Amino acid sequence: MEIGKDFKDIIRYNKEMTKPMEDKLFFIDKLPPGDRYLFVDFGCADGALIQNLIGIFGNKSCRYVGYDCSETMIAFAKTSFSGGPSDSVEFTSDWNTIEQDIIEWKKLRYKTVLILSSVIHEIYSYGTEESIKEFWEKTKDFDIVAIRDMMYADTIKRESNQDSTIRIRKGSSSSALRYLEQFEERWGSIDENKNLVHYLLKYRYTINWERECNENYFPISIKTLIDKMEGTLGFVLDYFEKFRVKFIEEKIYEDFGIVLEDTTHIKAIFRKR
Repeated sequence: MEIGKDFKDIIRYNKEMTKPMEDKLFFIDKLPPGDRYLFVDFGCADGALIQNLIGIFGNKSCRYVGYDCSETMIAFAKTSFSGGPSDSVEFTSDWNTIEQDIIEWKKLRYKTVLILSSVIHEIYSYGTEESIKEFWEKTKDFDIVAIRDMMYADTIKRESNQDSTIRIRKGSSSSALRYLEQFEERWGSIDENKNLVHYLLKYRYTINWERECNENYFPISIKTLIDKMEGTLGFVLDYFEKFRVKFIEEKIYEDFGIVLEDTTHIKAIFRKR
């Protein structure tokens, strides 16, 4: 599942992903104060989230692991991370290393926190049925799982507002219309509201369009996630919020004059029973 090699501009991609960083750190004020933590950022990319966590929690009482299945991203993180890896920070694409870290730090009474920020949809997009199953099994080792990702509520499944589809088709340049055509060939017509929202979330990422177009931003519903975490994996939902990302909303309105009605993202914290 090496997903980083085909990036045409890895620096620009990572810069784009850091825009909602404050939002990605939603869980920090919801962790019990005074505890020591082992943070594992699954899909760490350039390590920016870990860099921010260190600024908040410091190096003395917490440990940080950046994991990415892409060797390209791990190499990039190691070279771009401020100060480089240290005794409290490591970057790896070997999950066996992380399993040993979990065992070691749990013995020292550290709470283990798995951070899943914009990665669940990638797991489903690039993984096999077996690797997806293995991914969910990995979550069982953690005390806390913090999730921020694109996810839909079942109310998204309806016909699109016709005015919105007209605005997209008439407001797009000839090159943008080619991207739209490719999207509809892959996912279906934007006359279906779920497809329309899906397209509006990804139309800006033209520099890696082939990759982005083929990613499924909405592989599972909110209900499916909660049922899996609570019913199958043994967690309890401790915090939940569904929302729209402000700068995405504003960009969609700027480009098409469309007011996004459906929520597109969630934040959730699950704690092990």
